[in-house]
Amino acid sequence: MATLALRVLSLLQLSGGGVAAISGGTNDGSERWGYVQVRPKAHLFWWYYRSPHRASSPGKPWPTILWLQGGPLFAESN
Repeated sequence: MATLALRVLSLLQLSGGGVAAISGGTNDGSERWGYVQVRPKAHLFWWYYRSPHRASSPGKPWPTILWLQGGPLFAESN
């Protein structure tokens, strides 16, 4: 799960040349959030949320949600 989130953030960094920055998170590590610079003066917000429910089998990973927000319409709302 955390591996998937790191892979997605790595792909974002490689595709846009940005640097993923963790700007906050919970003490237990179940949530993290931050920004990735996708081009000058443009950032993508991300939020990693790990499910509190463990899967019944070690072969099945935890459910994971990775929220990415941004796009051409959001840039105009500033």
